[in-house]
Amino acid sequence: MNPICLQDLTPAKVLAAPTNCQLTADLEIGTANPSTAYDVFIIHNGSKKVLKYDIVSSVSGMLTIDLTVNPLFFNDTATYTLFVVANGDDVANFVQIDGAYDGFLLTFWRSDTAAPSTQMIQPQ
Repeated sequence: MNPICLQDLTPAKVLAAPTNCQLTADLEIGTANPSTAYDVFIIHNGSKKVLKYDIVSSVSGMLTIDLTVNPLFFNDTATYTLFVVANGDDVANFVQIDGAYDGFLLTFWRSDTAAPSTQMIQPQ
């Protein structure tokens, strides 16, 4: 199974996009193996532009990315594909999130109000 195929993704509840000047906007994706290096990919489904985050899961296994790295990438007129692979692994070798999800289909809303400092992906 290829995690980039939209039919393989779990739709998530709408997330708040960070503002341009926001200092903190963490997105908790879910859990995987603790204290392990991962690559998190987010693809803008319209333009096919890709953001790649090199992260290490927490000691409890939580995968967290910082949305303020490129805040204007996230807008309310697009959908996004998110999936995770082991650090440096082939993108087809995705890691299951929370032991159940191959990846997520994300949508965002944008306003002049800052997004929460921490949000968690929640399946619809």
